[in-house]
Amino acid sequence: MSSKEQAMVFAAYPVSGYAGENFYVGEFLEELFNGLASTFVDEVREKRGLAYTVGATRLSGKEKGMFCLFAGTHAEATEAVETEMSRAVQRILDRKLTKEEFETARTSLKVNRQRMLQSAGNRYSGQREKHREKSVCRGVQCPFGTSERTMVALRGSDQRDDA
Repeated sequence: MSSKEQAMVFAAYPVSGYAGENFYVGEFLEELFNGLASTFVDEVREKRGLAYTVGATRLSGKEKGMFCLFAGTHAEATEAVETEMSRAVQRILDRKLTKEEFETARTSLKVNRQRMLQSAGNRYSGQREKHREKSVCRGVQCPFGTSERTMVALRGSDQRDDA
């Protein structure tokens, strides 16, 4: 293999969906593995130079979801990256987070939540939630609730008082 070959490494784990009671655990893990104080990112990318991109993402359905660690690396480093992913997950399972890591992730989540709530789209969603029973899509009762996080374009002429 040429040293110029690239590879993507993934490690995926089941997590609760957005309607589950542990949804926010997944959100916390995502921040922990992505944030500026992430020991995972620091170890894989900064200290060991194993990957050009590294982090975590989460996909959520209503009941179930997936938490995924990922790294873009060169082909020769895939095993080392997999080992670091396993170590990082085991460190969480063994409850070896420092207080600083925990607080940094928690603070970042709070800041991100406030930023999200201030966005125009979320302010619009809040207004839509207040009038959800009246929301219609092109003159037909809208089948999407706000819990589906579906963006639906509503115009003033689409609103009916009797809906």
